[in-house]
This record gives sequence, C-alpha cells and structure tokens, in this order.
Amino acid sequence: MVVAYRIKFPIVIFITTVWVLLTGCGNSDNINDPVCPSINTGSVCDPVNSTNETRLEPDAIEISVDQLEEEIPLTDPTCIIHTDKPEAPDLWNTGTSSTGDLSFPDLFAPDNRTIWQSAIPYGSGTLESFTPETQFSPYSQIQMLPIPPLVPVSCYPDIATEGTPVGSEGYSVRECICFAQQLRIRQDGVIYMIEMYAEDLTDTDRLILTIWRQYGDTFFRFAESENLIGHLVPNQVNEVMLNEPITGVLEGDFYGFRIHQSGMEVRTQLVRSDVYHGHIFWKNENAGDSDVDWFGGHDDASPHGRGITARLYMRPPDIVAIGDSIVSGHPHHTSFIEPIHRTNIEASFPYWVRTQLGVSSQTMGIGNTSIGEIEARFAADCVNLRPRVAIIEGGIKDLNLGTSTADYLTSWENVLDQCEKGGIQAIVLGILPWTSGSDSQMIRRDALNAMVSDLVKSYDGYLFVDTDTIIGTHRVGGEPGNLWDIRDQYDCDGIHYTQQGYYKIASAVVDAIIHQ
Repeated sequence: MVVAYRIKFPIVIFITTVWVLLTGCGNSDNINDPVCPSINTGSVCDPVNSTNETRLEPDAIEISVDQLEEEIPLTDPTCIIHTDKPEAPDLWNTGTSSTGDLSFPDLFAPDNRTIWQSAIPYGSGTLESFTPETQFSPYSQIQMLPIPPLVPVSCYPDIATEGTPVGSEGYSVRECICFAQQLRIRQDGVIYMIEMYAEDLTDTDRLILTIWRQYGDTFFRFAESENLIGHLVPNQVNEVMLNEPITGVLEGDFYGFRIHQSGMEVRTQLVRSDVYHGHIFWKNENAGDSDVDWFGGHDDASPHGRGITARLYMRPPDIVAIGDSIVSGHPHHTSFIEPIHRTNIEASFPYWVRTQLGVSSQTMGIGNTSIGEIEARFAADCVNLRPRVAIIEGGIKDLNLGTSTADYLTSWENVLDQCEKGGIQAIVLGILPWTSGSDSQMIRRDALNAMVSDLVKSYDGYLFVDTDTIIGTHRVGGEPGNLWDIRDQYDCDGIHYTQQGYYKIASAVVDAIIHQ
C-alpha cells in the first residue's frame, strides 16, 4: 500500500551508505557510491555541506512509502535523522514541537516495529529516542541517513532447532551462562537484536537475556534485556529487536538466560546444541549481579559439549581481521569462532589495530587454515559482516601443503574480488617471517609475497603490508638480504609471536593505513 505524507520543509535525503576508510570518505565503484566527496583520512564527512547532496525541494512534496523505501534501501527498520538548526535539541528532548505541523506515524512497521527509532542532533553525539508521533519544526532542515543493517557478533555455530531441551524444570527461577568460546561476543558495541529458538514457553512468565563479564574465576552480570517472552513464538527461530538496546558490551563477554516460571514443573525448552568445549552452568535461583562463581557448585552434572545457540546482533564493525592463527593470536589467544577456550584478547594484533585507530572490529581467525580455506569462508566470515576494511592474512599452511602458485594466486584474487564487490577496503599482510620454515620454503615465500603484492596493487586503494623489516631478522646461510626468521624478542615458537610481537604487527598495519 502506498501512503503519502505532505512535507512542508526542506529535507535532505542521503540515499547511500557513506564509504569511509575508518575515518574518511573514499571512492567505490559499487552501486552504493557515497554522497559525500572524497576527503583526506582523519577528517570528518560533513553531509550537510557536501557539494553533491541530494536535496528535495520544499513546499508540498509528497513522498510515498514505496518511493522512500526505494530511495533509501533500509534493510534494517531504523533510521537516523539529523538536523543542523539550533532549535533542534529542544525537539529531541521534548519529543514534540509547538510549531511543528508534521507527524511521523508508524510508517514502516508492517511487523509493529517503527522505522523512526532513534534521532541524533547534528553535531552532537547524544543519541535520543523518540516516538513515531514526534513532530519537527517546519524551520528545521532534516537529513535522513540509512543505518547499516545489523550483523551477528555471536554465536558462530548455527542456531540449533533440535537437541536436548534445557530449562527450569522444578524451579520458579533458574539462571544459566553459556560458557563456550564459539558463543562469546566478538565485538565491542551495542546489542540491538537477538535471534533464538524456543520449543515450549508454557507457563513461562519471563525470559531474560543476560550479559556476563569475567574477572578471574568469578563473573559480573553486566546487563540484562527486557522480558523476551512476548516477542517469542514457540517452535521457530525468532528475531527480537530489543526495545532497550544493551550498550557498553565488550569483545569476550558471555551471554546467558534467566527464566521465571509460574508452574514449577514446567520446562522452558531452550534447545541445547553440541558445542565443542562448551558448557552450560545453571543455578536454581537468581544468580546475582556480581562476584558470581559459575564454575563452583553448578547444577549441571555434565557441562561439556553444550551451549544454547542464541545469536546477538550489532551494527557492522569498522574492521574484520580474517586469517589463520596469526590473526587469532596463537598461542596466547584463540578467536571467538574457534572451539578451544584460550583468552588473552590483548595478545592478538587485531585488538591493537582497533585500539590504536579507535574503531570497532571482529577477529575471524582460525588456526591452521590455508588461503583456499579462508576463501571458502570469506563471504560468511567477512563480507556478510559489512566492514569498511578487511585485514587479510594467510599463507604459511600453503607453504607446508605445497599449494600450487596458480591456485594460491587464484584464491587471493577471488578474496580481493569479493572485497571489491562488497565495497570493502582490503589490507593484505604478506606471509610473515617464519623461523621454522626451511630455506626452500622461505625462497618460495618471498616469490609468493612479491606476486600477491603486485596483485593487491592492481586494485584501487588496496594495501599490501610487508612486516619483514619490523619483526624479521637475517637467517645465516640463506639468500642475501633475507629477513626470514622472527626476531628473538618477538619469537614465541618459530611460527607465532609474543604479545610484543603481535603489537609490532599491529603497528605496521596502522602505519600503512595512516601513511597510505
């Protein structure tokens, strides 16, 4: 159905997602070209003063629902509205305007969710909520910017719809934590949505998503959601937009659930999936908010190989780092898409890249993977997360396997083509120094790195990062001028790096970005 609304003040509509390399605008050949002009890295894109903005003329312009949805591809039913007028803050604070003559009803809400969810005054970083009935001054200039769609930040396994049911049989309140590496949250930010499956919700009064943070051997319940029961349909996978998004979430946080029952013999059937090295720890009560010992005295007699596979969603990360064990941070840390529980986030180089640049990221490294294996999961583990930048690393396993040069380069080309098609800036790390590699393997490494570097340079704006001069050292008896071995102060086991070594790798990536 087409519903038209008459608008009597200037509106600026930005039709595409702004393409930025971390902090600046860039160029892209994809269909969603940016509306703001190309500017230097480090500056801020100013949509209001953009020379090629799309402006709708005032005075009785009618915009239909279909037209607006066509002009602004909103795959997520939210929108940010900016204004550059001084009276705007009063509008956000009061939720109405005495001079306003335009009301936004529940325009895009076929599923009872409203597109007019959040507003932010132009030039301010304070996010305010307002209702669909919020009125705006006719003297205000409004910009409507589409927000990128939501992307998963947990869990990595598929959502289980079959398996052993778990829940609160025999107890009026029961609480659990899902202690599994592949179920942990992979990104700092705000949780906007949860995707989950439940079989039977009979006599369940409340079902609460909880977020936990670990300190040593105890846990602090950092946050919890509103009651999800009214949003869940039994026997199907549900997507629930949180009315109150959960802010301040950090990479590595855990999720769990608290269940309140009116019938003490009824079981709420959240399905348990077999997650390698996974645990569900239950308490037959409200677990409390702080200093919670989930490891001691838990009520689950067989905690291994289990997890409730709920998926949490945030806005897309600025960076996705994808590759093998070097990206993960082995042997100190495993990424939150790997099954083994080993956590030292600050020992992974993607952590230091995002920290130095002040951006968000997801780390999608899996140990002992070839570039062909990275290529096979690249769409799911990188492109579909819609990052602005992809940091890609790999190749040591290919040297061990003897992957042909043709296959090696084809996999790299396919990965870079996916980045180009997805509007993602690619930063490629050459195969790093490798003390355990033979002389013949390292001679081949140098040749492959040179070919991949040439390939990367054939794409507009892509970067190839050579870390040899920073973390490598000369191998006696090797080719003249070689930097094949890892410097002693950065060498952990001949393949992987100390925490200081991973920091140096991050610094090389950041330096390449800043000085491109």
